[in-house]
Amino acid sequence: MWVHCHTSTCPTGIATHNKRLQRGLVAEEKYLRVANYAQMMSKEIEMIAHACGLKHARELTREE
Repeated sequence: MWVHCHTSTCPTGIATHNKRLQRGLVAEEKYLRVANYAQMMSKEIEMIAHACGLKHARELTREE
């Protein structure tokens, strides 16, 4: 079964009007996960940049 948020079948409850599904989105708990994901993504990109011989990730270009 395909999940389409606009049809109220979104399992995360983000774009649904279904009260039962909305309970799955608890911002007070999830914000830490989102912050951790962003922080770890930044670290991973820095590691890739260093593996490419660069000092900072902002030095990455499409040509590299």
